[in-house]
Amino acid sequence: MPEVPTPSLVDLTSHIDSQLARILDDRQQIAAERNLICQHLLDQDAPTAMFLNPDAPVARSVWDRVESLLQERVNQRTPLQYLLGEAWFYGQPFMVAPGVLIPRPETELLVAWACSVLEEQAQEQAQSPTHLLDLGTGSGCMAICLKQRFAQAQVVATDLSPDALAIARQNAAYHDVALTLLEGSWFEALGPVGPVSPVASLQFDLIVCNPPYIDAEQAKHLAPELGWEPPISLFTDNPARLYTTLFEGAQAWLKPGGSLMAEWAFNHADTVLPVLEQYFEGVFAFSVQPDYAGHRRHVRGQRRT
Repeated sequence: MPEVPTPSLVDLTSHIDSQLARILDDRQQIAAERNLICQHLLDQDAPTAMFLNPDAPVARSVWDRVESLLQERVNQRTPLQYLLGEAWFYGQPFMVAPGVLIPRPETELLVAWACSVLEEQAQEQAQSPTHLLDLGTGSGCMAICLKQRFAQAQVVATDLSPDALAIARQNAAYHDVALTLLEGSWFEALGPVGPVSPVASLQFDLIVCNPPYIDAEQAKHLAPELGWEPPISLFTDNPARLYTTLFEGAQAWLKPGGSLMAEWAFNHADTVLPVLEQYFEGVFAFSVQPDYAGHRRHVRGQRRT
């Protein structure tokens, strides 16, 4: 029997691309997932490796691991991040698992905007921010990035899910940052305003939140991969009520001049923002920021002094 030739790196990447093309139409997404697979399983940057040595042999054990992963990715439509156990956010790896929302690139823009706002406030007040809050922290990615940038601040992160908090705790340890992690729904996790909770007497310079903002009626029209993520982190029955509740809760916890910054759907600047501006007239000054596609994806409400 003739010997089976050892596959090369170019064979492997071509195979990955052809398998992913069965479920993905976007060439950029195919390339991104292929690169993540190669980086994770080969510990190599695929474009660099392909440029330097495309004919490099690939061990059969590695090929088999890739094939097993592709079978689950293609046949079960399991998100790649869950299969790899990590997602990249703000240039860093974060542990993820089913039950925890996968960080999105758009949310990186929210973190960048939040950092810019805090830096501007620090210059105006000649004082660095002291207390930051992340509501519904999930993997902890936003809270950790903020703590890395503002190391002297106390960063509090809440989540309703104990599984999510366990992942956030592991990510904080991996990135060597200290977070105050509290279990509960949004502001309820902080306890009543007063001396009962260790954070209940605090007021925050900034609150960030990536709430479940997808209209529940759209669920059946979305990609199958979303079915693997926790619905409580994705869907809402009433977006306007959700954000009204969020900003109502923030009033008691923000310092004068402090901001609540949140992500929302691409059309919420048209449908939800007018509701907020009317409801909170004289309380918050609102502004929005576009995402990579130009949609007004993020909202900031600054508490008036």
